[in-house]
Amino acid sequence: MKSILYLVTEDWYFWSHRKMLAEQTLIEGYKVIVATNPGNYTDKITAIGIEVVPISMARSVANPIKEISSILQLVEINKKYKPDLVHNISLKPILLGSIGAWIAGVPRVINAYTGLGYIFISSSWSSLIFRKIITPLLSLLFKREQFYSIVQNKDDETLLMDEGLVKTGKYSLIRGAGVDTSHFKYTPEVPTDTPIVMFASRLLVDKGIREFIEACKILRTRNTGASYVVVGDVDEGNPSSINKSELNSWLEDQLVEWWGHRDDMYNVICSANVVCLPSYREGLPKTLLEAASVGRAIVTTDVPGCRDIVTNNINGLIVNAKDAISLADAMESLVCSPASRIEMGKAGRTLVENKFDVNIINRRTIDLYNLMLNK
Repeated sequence: MKSILYLVTEDWYFWSHRKMLAEQTLIEGYKVIVATNPGNYTDKITAIGIEVVPISMARSVANPIKEISSILQLVEINKKYKPDLVHNISLKPILLGSIGAWIAGVPRVINAYTGLGYIFISSSWSSLIFRKIITPLLSLLFKREQFYSIVQNKDDETLLMDEGLVKTGKYSLIRGAGVDTSHFKYTPEVPTDTPIVMFASRLLVDKGIREFIEACKILRTRNTGASYVVVGDVDEGNPSSINKSELNSWLEDQLVEWWGHRDDMYNVICSANVVCLPSYREGLPKTLLEAASVGRAIVTTDVPGCRDIVTNNINGLIVNAKDAISLADAMESLVCSPASRIEMGKAGRTLVENKFDVNIINRRTIDLYNLMLNK
């Protein structure tokens, strides 16, 4: 039996984004192993027949000693389990997992870029230095025959090609993790005099949470008849996270309701009338796919990943990133136009069914496994 090892930093991310892919991989006869930081989802993962191997790996760039320690852990794991293929998911596992797999002699490696993250978005001196040092080294490594890449949108494809991190003929464009349209079923919004505009994501600066809050402040001065809800939590392991004191200040000012982290996202999205993600850059945001699948109008930004899901004035509205006034205008437009929201929701559902259903995405990924493993 051939084996596939997934490397992700957090067990909750694997459960949320890759569980259905792994389940289908099991059905097709592969042994599946997940190397991750263990947490609240580890028991759930093992219960569906997947072996979980604990690792200690920070999601952000840590000090060199910790990073070397993580690489050595991964070398040991790969030598012990001898996977036929390693699937590294997101930037940090790609950076460390590729080195660990190469040292251990893993015959096939897939690097799945799920967005380019803080290292590529940030203009800080540390990120710039990191990119200057690391990308040439990885470019040399990825020239080796056993490495293959997955990108989620055309913009990332272009940037990664320019950086030398993906190679012509050695990558596929597979649009995200897909959405389970049978679970996130089309559900018309309930008529209301006070529509809910919802931000649903981790509370990161580069997700646009501060612009969302500023837009809420603007709409409060306009007496727009809506409620504003934030779903998600701070993420202390991410350098882009806001802190608890900033969140508490918003709550004290009664700018928004805060529902915290939620696992029942179908029910959460059903309670919304508009879903908003004013991100600075994405791979392919799962929140927007789920919102479109349920049939909700979307407000988002004209950035990679987001514009791959929303066509302006068709299934949502697109505004410039970091522009709270335009964001407020778009939010207000949909709050005041229930008929437009309904039509946009229907268009979003059709888009997801045709292009982003999880079965379509998983089939493409497993076909890639089969192709690589049967060479």
